[in-house]
Amino acid sequence: MIVPAEFPEEVRTLLRERIDSHEELEALVLLAHDRGVLWSPARLTGSLRPPPADPAAVLARLAARGFATPVAPIPGASPASGAEPGYRYAPASGAIDQAVLRLLELHRTDLPTLLRLLNAHAMERVRSGAMRAFADAFLLRRDPNDG
Repeated sequence: MIVPAEFPEEVRTLLRERIDSHEELEALVLLAHDRGVLWSPARLTGSLRPPPADPAAVLARLAARGFATPVAPIPGASPASGAEPGYRYAPASGAIDQAVLRLLELHRTDLPTLLRLLNAHAMERVRSGAMRAFADAFLLRRDPNDG
């Protein structure tokens, strides 16, 4: 895939190593844009179009990849009150934060290229997985029942 030379390497790396889907990209954009907001799965569902299939999983993946931190619900709040755990934008490092700032700028100014790059990385992951599965089919394994 041809990407403009001026496309920042830190954004390329971020997309290749830490963002797997459009859902994750759009959720990260929301979290990073509204840094002080507590994002619950319900809030994320109400803010993204189309809504993510599993908003709690999207938020958990963003936290696991160093973009956010989980925040527990208010102590003593009943589940019926709608209190659910949420997440706040909290990058694991200054380098991640700087890459996300560049990502936000490109999301606003060059979304088509950003999406093409994200899709190219997704296709590469699919191809690599298929090649690994194909190669594994030819591995000779010893039957554990053979003595």
